[in-house]
Amino acid sequence: MYIKRNSGCFFVTPLITFTIIITFLLAYFRILLNIWSFSTNQKSDYFIFILLGINVVQAIFTYLLSIILYSSKMFQSLHDDMIKGLLFSPFSYFEAVPFDRIVNRIST
Repeated sequence: MYIKRNSGCFFVTPLITFTIIITFLLAYFRILLNIWSFSTNQKSDYFIFILLGINVVQAIFTYLLSIILYSSKMFQSLHDDMIKGLLFSPFSYFEAVPFDRIVNRIST
């Protein structure tokens, strides 16, 4: 259902790819940080620049992932379906469900 709402594979493929890349970069960052902390080598500046580069690449992929999620049609279509269902629901629904619960569902 979510894939169909979001233009199919044009949404899911980059989403999964960027998530995997970010996860591997984070794991590689932690491994290098562990190696650097136990290293007695004098070339510690080398590790600092590598870790900084990994963080920059991870920030870029995170930004791209947020753009993909922000441009998603899924959230708008789910909200539109919810409002449509609420507008065409019978009056008995409004009598049975407290007003606070309806407002809470719409606002989140």
